[in-house]
Amino acid sequence: MCRRHCLIVLGYTMTSQEFYGPIKYLGFNAEDDDSYDMMQHFDEAYRFIEDARISGGKVFIHCLMGINRSGVITVAYCMVHKKMGPISAAKFVKKARRLILSNSGFQRQIVAFARERGFLHLDQGEL
Repeated sequence: MCRRHCLIVLGYTMTSQEFYGPIKYLGFNAEDDDSYDMMQHFDEAYRFIEDARISGGKVFIHCLMGINRSGVITVAYCMVHKKMGPISAAKFVKKARRLILSNSGFQRQIVAFARERGFLHLDQGEL
């Protein structure tokens, strides 16, 4: 269980659990490229975030620039956890982090994810 401090690191990092010490760590390599399938990491990231949330911990999700890879995982998490459509979830995340999801391939992945999981209708008022 992630009781206090948890960390998800995405992308071109050369870090590991040892670098962060007593923080529970989940890291995986991911490309900030239109054709890279970011959603392949979602289920693992979701379980990690939920473990932290349920046990009263917090998660810091970051990638090299804090825009695309971390943005797509965070928006997808909000969609599932808060039962939001993709537009609402992106607006919610954007309030905390002004620049997110500039990668058009990742934008398409979020919409496809929303379609697959049945979240598109939740944004009918946003269109």
